Amino acid sequence: MDEIGEWFFNLPSCTKFLVSNVVLITLTLTMYPDGAIIYELQKFQFWRYYSSLFLLPLSITGALQLYLLYYLSIELETAKFSGITADYVYYLLFIILTITVQSYMWPILLSQSLMMAIIYTWSLYRRRTIIYISNFISFKAVYLPFILLLIDTCFIQYIPHDLLAGIIAGHLYYYLKERYPVDGDIGLLNTPRWLYRIFPQISYRPSNPHKPAIHVRLGFLDWGLFGLMNIFNLLDLRNIPRHNIYDLWNTFNLYHLLNILGGRYRDLRNFRYSNERRGRF
Repeated sequence: MDEIGEWFFNLPSCTKFLVSNVVLITLTLTMYPDGAIIYELQKFQFWRYYSSLFLLPLSITGALQLYLLYYLSIELETAKFSGITADYVYYLLFIILTITVQSYMWPILLSQSLMMAIIYTWSLYRRRTIIYISNFISFKAVYLPFILLLIDTCFIQYIPHDLLAGIIAGHLYYYLKERYPVDGDIGLLNTPRWLYRIFPQISYRPSNPHKPAIHVRLGFLDWGLFGLMNIFNLLDLRNIPRHNIYDLWNTFNLYHLLNILGGRYRDLRNFRYSNERRGRF
């Protein structure tokens, strides 16, 4: 227990907040039906907003999503944002606000949108990282969000609004923060000074800013599903460019397979069908 506590308290501040909220809300509200948790402005039940933002399924699928959130959030907070808490908080606030605005147009799972926005931002930051599919297909990490969106679209036969909302939020942040200042020489998303006063500390400073702060390599995880093994081998491909890596794609391969077997797509179809009958779509 002491080692777990030490690991938790040594996490960067924002990642610690995200992980702890996901765990607490998922364990607390997992027994409630989805209809009582999904955020809907029309009912003025604003507590649903917070719960739907951090709620994950209490299953292996949810555990995979939690791990991805943990890993990608650490890399963004410690590498992209250089451990500056205020900058990462401002990023999260912008993403949450953007997906909230989109939730007024169509019902979305806010937690899935937040997850996809983090994936999108990570893919832009690691755009040159090569992701391998079982040794014979590879692509750059920058294409990962769109491949995930395409896979979901093929399986559920309509565009998943929650994932699309996350991509839109992530791209809007990238354009306003990084792309537009280059073209127009105006910083539109500079972190306000009052956030630096609230979060003056640096949550983590990597010893070498040119390398990712966290390297995660877990062992063999055999779930017995179509021979998918050796997942979660997340390495720095710049240091090991020719290494035979079952990289992040195998994680998402299993992630989507478990979603199908676990019934997430069935639940989404039922949710869509029930709303069609009520005239929501």
